Amino acid sequence: MMVVIVIIAILAVLTFPVFQWYRERAQKIACQENLKGLYVAASAYVNANGDKWPQIVFDTEKEAEYADGWMEVLAPFGIGWSNFICPVVQTGLKNPNYIEPSKHRIDYMGGVFADQPGSCRKWPKQPWFVERQDSHGTGNLIILADGSMIDLNQAQALGSQPQ
Repeated sequence: MMVVIVIIAILAVLTFPVFQWYRERAQKIACQENLKGLYVAASAYVNANGDKWPQIVFDTEKEAEYADGWMEVLAPFGIGWSNFICPVVQTGLKNPNYIEPSKHRIDYMGGVFADQPGSCRKWPKQPWFVERQDSHGTGNLIILADGSMIDLNQAQALGSQPQ
C-alpha cells in the first residue's frame, strides 16, 4: 500500500508542471479573447460614430476615471468590466474586487488617435489596444487596427527588419 502511495505521489509531482503550463496557456487565451472583444466593440463604436476613435484622456493621477471612460464608451457594444481585466494580473493581485468604483482599473490601454474620421484605421499595423504589462512572458499582447494580434517581442522583431 505504501509503495502505491509513493508511486502516485511521484506521478503527481511529475505532472504538476504540465498542469501549470495548461493553466498559464488558458489564462493567455482568455487575455487574447478579452483583447478581441475590445477590438470588436471598438470597431462597432468607430462604425457608429463616423469612423472616429473614442477620445479618452489618460492621466496617471486619475486611472479610475480613464477606466470609467473606456467602460462608458464600450459598454453599449457588449463590453463589461471583466473584458478589461487580464486574468493573470487578477490572479497575481489575489482577485481584488475590481467592480468597486474606487478600484476600477483596466489592464489594456487604448490607442491614441486624432479625432479625425479614419485616423484609427489609417495604418493597419497601428495598435488599438496594448496590454499594460508583460503578464505572459512573451511581451505585452497587442491587437492591431487590422484585427491581428501580436506580442511586444514580435512587434520589436518586425520593427527591426529592413524595409
